[in-house]
Amino acid sequence: MFWQILPSAEVQFVILKRGSGLENVKTKLLSLEKSILDAYLEHKSDPLVGTIEPSMYLGRFDWDTNIVPSDIRPYAKECINNLIHVHSEVYTVSPSLVDSVLPQVVQTIAEELYRLMSCVKKFSVPGIQQARADICALQEILAPYSTPKAKTFFNDALEIIPPIEKSDSTII
Repeated sequence: MFWQILPSAEVQFVILKRGSGLENVKTKLLSLEKSILDAYLEHKSDPLVGTIEPSMYLGRFDWDTNIVPSDIRPYAKECINNLIHVHSEVYTVSPSLVDSVLPQVVQTIAEELYRLMSCVKKFSVPGIQQARADICALQEILAPYSTPKAKTFFNDALEIIPPIEKSDSTII
């Protein structure tokens, strides 16, 4: 009787061992995927974020300006274009990764905008209008890929900018 049970137990042990091997492989593959994704995000996000500040102050722009805004600033357009490029690149390789990559890039952009707005010493009325137009445009356009943390960074950036008086808000 014991000898009849032994082969059955041996088969079960082999199956369990194989099953745990598959789980081990899955775990390793998920870890590898995360490492590759993190490396890609760092490779794409760092240069993208690094261009925001220089582009924001292109032409010696100052938030204490007297120039009435007529469009969003080049840095905001550059953020949008860069995100389109990342989307295109990721989608070409693996469409299923778009929803993993873009939210993290948007969060990085939002965090950098918050940091930059917190460094502004003084806003003029046109500077307030410009900053609010830029941040609101980015917030709206990037909304489909905004994480809760990104939304918080966008809102915090807007809170740093002084409010617009009702009489001054008609320009926007």
